Amino acid sequence: MKKLMKLLSLSVLLLSISACKKQEESTKSSDSENKIIMQRVEDKEIKQDNSKIEFSTSSKERTIQTDKKMLEKVGNTFANFSTLNNRNDELKKYMTEECIKNNAIDSKTDVKFASTGYIEGIYELMSDKEEKYAIYLKCKQNGFDTNVLLFVKVKDNKISEMTYNTVKQEY
Repeated sequence: MKKLMKLLSLSVLLLSISACKKQEESTKSSDSENKIIMQRVEDKEIKQDNSKIEFSTSSKERTIQTDKKMLEKVGNTFANFSTLNNRNDELKKYMTEECIKNNAIDSKTDVKFASTGYIEGIYELMSDKEEKYAIYLKCKQNGFDTNVLLFVKVKDNKISEMTYNTVKQEY
């Protein structure tokens, strides 16, 4: 009877451990699906063909083509401008009509706002479906140090979606 109880207890313990292990494995796989993986554009192997640059990564079997110079021009335009109207007029060249409309780039303003700065880094958000990038800028805007993070989606070598985020250092 004691042996049967020990065997039964051991079986229940093993089943519990097995169930926990399976739950942990399913949690791990779902966590990895929700992660955003970014890779610095400059760290990639770059092959040039005319004005286009082909980025290839060793971690994924895919090729993304975009004009790195366009991303740099957009970043520099956001980092360095004397007026918002001047910045917006320059950005129109690189954006789709829908993106211009969604980001109010066509709007004229009298707001006095200036910026100087530089691109700290351009990162590709690793996605099998779309070309998405993060452009990290260090700026001095109206006298204040500001970090800016632009998220852009590129379609047909034009920015089709964009978000502008200021990044505040807490401590």
